[in-house]
Amino acid sequence: MRLKVLIAEDEKNAREGLKLLLRDRPLDIRLAADGEEALQIIRAEPIALVLADFKMPRLDGFELLKRIKEESPATEVIILTGHGTVESARDAMRHGAYYYLTKPVDIYELSTLVDHVILESNLRDE
Repeated sequence: MRLKVLIAEDEKNAREGLKLLLRDRPLDIRLAADGEEALQIIRAEPIALVLADFKMPRLDGFELLKRIKEESPATEVIILTGHGTVESARDAMRHGAYYYLTKPVDIYELSTLVDHVILESNLRDE
């Protein structure tokens, strides 16, 4: 079974770049341009992993994280931000983020995190 991954990123080039990075994995990838659109997708179908930009219009990544954890606690969320602070990272992790990465994102680190989520999901499904 292919895991569903949602990329919530307001910058189109970054969104498409993340999609390209993940293209060789057994994933079904959805895209959202803001937090509200991401939340609508999550409410419509089960999503295993969300890659969420911290700064987005309509609903930022932190609020999106909180709502995801309220409505779909099993969904993992990796926060991506160009405006990272120790405090925002701590708050995100405290609210259930799987991980918190600063931009520019290290593609190897992100790839490893995604692979861990895939592995953990496969182990749960066995």
